[in-house]
Order: sequence, then C-alpha cells, then structure tokens
Amino acid sequence: HLYVLVEFATYTGDTMTDKTILDQLPDGWRSTLWASMPRTYTTGPRKGTPHHLAMAVAISPLTGLRPAELAAGVWLRASAEKGAVAIRITGAKHDQVNTPAGQGTASRGHEWRVVVVDRSSECGAFLFNTLQGQREELRDQWVQFTYNASTYRNNLTTYGLRLFGVSGLCPYAFRHALATDLKTSDAVTIKEAADALGHVSTATLWRYGNGRRGRHGNRPFLSFQVPGQG
Repeated sequence: HLYVLVEFATYTGDTMTDKTILDQLPDGWRSTLWASMPRTYTTGPRKGTPHHLAMAVAISPLTGLRPAELAAGVWLRASAEKGAVAIRITGAKHDQVNTPAGQGTASRGHEWRVVVVDRSSECGAFLFNTLQGQREELRDQWVQFTYNASTYRNNLTTYGLRLFGVSGLCPYAFRHALATDLKTSDAVTIKEAADALGHVSTATLWRYGNGRRGRHGNRPFLSFQVPGQG
C-alpha cells in the first residue's frame, strides 16, 4: 500500500546547463529560492496537499539528481526513529560504454543510488514532515514522487527571472551546486562525491560545479549507498 505523489512520469531527457550559471546567481540562491516556494496547494482538488514544485525543489539540492531521474520517479522514506529521509534514485545514465584502448565495456553511471539526509536543513525537514504527515498506516513506507522535466525547467526559469533577474535557471543548477559543495568539502572524498551524484568514474565529476562557489562545509548527507558498496 503506497501513496504515490505523481505529477507526470514523462521521460523527456535532460540537457546539461552550462555550469557558469552559478556565476550569475547570488550567494544563498538556493535558500532564497526555497523560501519563495509554495509549500502546499491553496486551491483546486489538491488544496492542502504538498506542492509538487516544492517537493522537487526540496529533493534537488539534497541529491543533485538529474531532471530525467526525477521524471522517471524517485522513492522516498522517512524514518521517525532516525529523524532522516532516504531518497532512492534510479540512474539515468547507467548504460554500457566502450573503455579506452578497447578493453571492453563499463557502466558510465550507477544503476541506482540511495542518499540519506537528516531534517536539519529546511528542505530535509520539509520532506520528513511531508512523509510523516501521511496516514498512519503509510508512515515509514516508501513513497514515489515524479515531476515532469519540462514543467520543472519552465517553473525554475520563471522563478529565476523573478527572484534573480537570471535567464536559464534550470534543474541542473542544483546538480552543479551540489557537485561544487562536495568537491570543496574536507569531509567528502572525490570518490564519495562521484558516487553520491551517480558517477562510476571520478573523472566525470570534474565537469561539474564551480570551485569558487563551494560551501566548504560538512557532508551534506548522512550516508549514501550505490551498487557494490560494502
């Protein structure tokens, strides 16, 4: 018995934005954007239920997931005992590619990953409270959420212009921002950073983020898991 929070499950593909978008955004842009999010619907048949845009904007900075991964559906579970939320993401880029020098093939991304975050952040607290606010028999259960990639991008573009006067804000901005935080954190190894974003190779990670804009802070997640991890 799962309560499914579904917007649209359409797979539209994803287009990487130039990471220089971070240079056009002010410090604290993620917090400003989150503060402007409607937490629930105020009219219509969904009145009083969690707003899908808020759900997407809460998940994105915590995981850096691709818009295609969100469109395909992510699974979330809140643990009241641990005060944490587990987010399971099916990788959008886990196909096999040829390795250099004809040494066979290898996956370029993890098939799945699970990122566990606590409720100390505003986004983590929103997700935790939303999941725990379900009917009692559904609490501590896995819940699926999807959001159409084009809808998400269009909404972020609107907010980017309204809040920052910036054209081109899109879901990949969260991925670049998290990659920057991970690469500049002393509490995260490069391998952990790559795995948390779904990359098998650390080489791909260097295409993401902007080292001048990192938070240089602690680990942004409690833990994560990928296939083959001990």
